[in-house]
Amino acid sequence: MTYDLNKALKLWRNAIEQELSKTDYPQAPDYLTSPMAYALEAKGKRLRPALFFATLEAFGQNWEDFVNIGTAIEVFHTSTLVHDDIMDGDEMRRGQETVHKKFDHNQALLVGDALIIYAYQLLETLQPEKFSEALKLFNKATMDVCVGQARDMQNERDNTISRLDYERMIDEKTSALLVLSCKMGALLSGARSKQIEAIGTFGLKLGRAFQMQDDFLELTSSAQDMGKSLGSDIDNEKMTWLWLDMIDHLTPLQKEERNDLNRSDAPVELIREKILGWMQSCGTFDRAKIQINNYFNDSIHYLKNANLENDQGLIALTEFILKRKN
Repeated sequence: MTYDLNKALKLWRNAIEQELSKTDYPQAPDYLTSPMAYALEAKGKRLRPALFFATLEAFGQNWEDFVNIGTAIEVFHTSTLVHDDIMDGDEMRRGQETVHKKFDHNQALLVGDALIIYAYQLLETLQPEKFSEALKLFNKATMDVCVGQARDMQNERDNTISRLDYERMIDEKTSALLVLSCKMGALLSGARSKQIEAIGTFGLKLGRAFQMQDDFLELTSSAQDMGKSLGSDIDNEKMTWLWLDMIDHLTPLQKEERNDLNRSDAPVELIREKILGWMQSCGTFDRAKIQINNYFNDSIHYLKNANLENDQGLIALTEFILKRKN
């Protein structure tokens, strides 16, 4: 029987929305609660809780028994987006103004912190015998995200960064929450340690594919399709896989032209157009597509190694992520 992913995604999203509507967080003062509600009301893809629910299903568990934990993962992810947008200076996220743009920086900082605490409050609802190990997984993921974000900021304009450095950064910044979603689902299902590690590695590889695809879409999609601000990667010369590949393949003449652009007062639009043209002409986009597919294939390999009861949902979700346009 073909797995109906669209039906599953709708059920999972509705369950998350219903859990979030309970508003089990402070209702005053408005200085905190209004931007906090605003951040939570934004309609994201909910891919991380979807990965968690699909993992529960794969191990034969009823996902409806753990909606609050899936919501905790989503709430923490939202907190990282609020803080990330402040650091990157982005003005649009999930199809609406970012929290710091809609309100102000101080409120956004406070909201990001409060959302982290709210995520832990949701985690407290776990049964005692599962809580300790689940907390360890959650704590590791949250720290990894902070470390990965720090590496991302530190790597900006660092010409010594390699593709391995980039992978290490996204393993922490992006993959950490996908690994958490998979491992948490396996842990709460009573999976064996080898299965937990295998499904965690699946999440790690999927995270690499997801982030690199996100970097690719940042350059080739539109702000309307992506629902967030675009262009900051080029403007900040962010050391993504695509940027590093382009630098390696520029001709001497193109390198000279790039140096001239950096020294000039050329409009941002012209610089973006030039860089996108170089990425296209030197084959960076083509090589990036191949690398993204390699990451996805790696993730499926480790998924098969987990010896799951039913991996149809996870495979369908992986293919959905691969084909996404935003």
